[in-house]
Amino acid sequence: MNYMEGRKPPKDIYEGELGEELMILSLPVIRTAERLETSGARETADGKVKGDPGDFLVKSETNELYPIRDRIFYGTYQILGRVGAGYICRRQLHVRRAWEAISEAGVNFHYQPNRGSAHGDKGSWVYQCDDDDFGLINAKEKEQAHIRLGTVQELTSISRAEDVYRTSWLIALLPPLLTLIAILAYTKAIEKDYAASGVLLACEAILLLGGIFLVWQARRRLWFFKAAMRSTTEIATEFHLAARMLGQKPSAMFPSMALWRAAQMKPDLPPWNPADCALLKQKVFQTVASIAKQTHNHHKQESWANWLTWITAALIVACIGIAIPTHSRVLEVIAILMPSIVTSVHAYLIRRQTLRRIDAGRTFLSELRFIGDKLNELTPGPESDPAQADKEEYATVLRLLCKAVAEHTQRELEFALREEPNLPL
Repeated sequence: MNYMEGRKPPKDIYEGELGEELMILSLPVIRTAERLETSGARETADGKVKGDPGDFLVKSETNELYPIRDRIFYGTYQILGRVGAGYICRRQLHVRRAWEAISEAGVNFHYQPNRGSAHGDKGSWVYQCDDDDFGLINAKEKEQAHIRLGTVQELTSISRAEDVYRTSWLIALLPPLLTLIAILAYTKAIEKDYAASGVLLACEAILLLGGIFLVWQARRRLWFFKAAMRSTTEIATEFHLAARMLGQKPSAMFPSMALWRAAQMKPDLPPWNPADCALLKQKVFQTVASIAKQTHNHHKQESWANWLTWITAALIVACIGIAIPTHSRVLEVIAILMPSIVTSVHAYLIRRQTLRRIDAGRTFLSELRFIGDKLNELTPGPESDPAQADKEEYATVLRLLCKAVAEHTQRELEFALREEPNLPL
């Protein structure tokens, strides 16, 4: 991911003092918009902003109208439908860069190119909404539809998916481990070995505090969300080739926006070559294999959890049945310990939202397989000339691919927002 510390917006677009670079998350909201046919300045809460023909006039929750350039609109919003001359659209989850106004007088912001000026009070955000475009979010509205993730410096250490899974397992293993230690400590106390009992209880307390610290670190450093950011950035960047073939410029800082633009805009198509088509098919089928493996693993975990529940229930009943007449301490310990093991496994699987991930993976998988089959049909061989295929049909398949990948990145970010780690105790 393209992290650059210490950056500031261009000096000619603002006046005032800005703080360090932040990363913010724009939350999904449903809004209405209309397409402008004439130029003119629009009054917003922060000042007048000029809109040009082709721009979109978006209505906010407070019924204010904001002109947005069409390139930014198509990269930020998904059009859900039309009612008359208006559009119903949903703003997507996007990670953006922002700088908070820290001077008492606030910040004066100049929309480019020569689209007007606006004033933001102290606490407002100057934010980057595209590779070469910036905007202003006033202090009163910034928390309504945005989350402050932290500074760029805080978020430069990227979490890998493997580290997140390892953290989930460590947290999930705490209940049976703490239960076992507590049983052993109780047994030692009955045997009047108070020294050993005290040591075991101390170990239990240390492990519990360690678990609390691990959860606190995972929350504070956004391990789960950063892992999702990394994976979505990688897969979106992987399919920038499709966006480029649809006439859209790839974006290093906002890779998903390039896909949304490619899925929704219809500019003149550039010439294609067989090498790009062959490479794109290869990427599709490689992603199919990767997503199929992930979906299979999630389904396997869920199946294991179901079987473990029934096997454990049978073992508990059997242990109790044998322990009552024999007074076996070992079987009593097993009967006490087994429920916490099941709780541990289900706690892990709940954190991973396995069932939803299985459904989401299957949906994405079916879309990619369909797209791969269509690409093979239109360009069957590695040297097939795309110029001989139906260009509009090929472009439609490319747009479907960009939309499928962009929607997949949205789902992954939504899952990550819900995957806040907690102690399963």
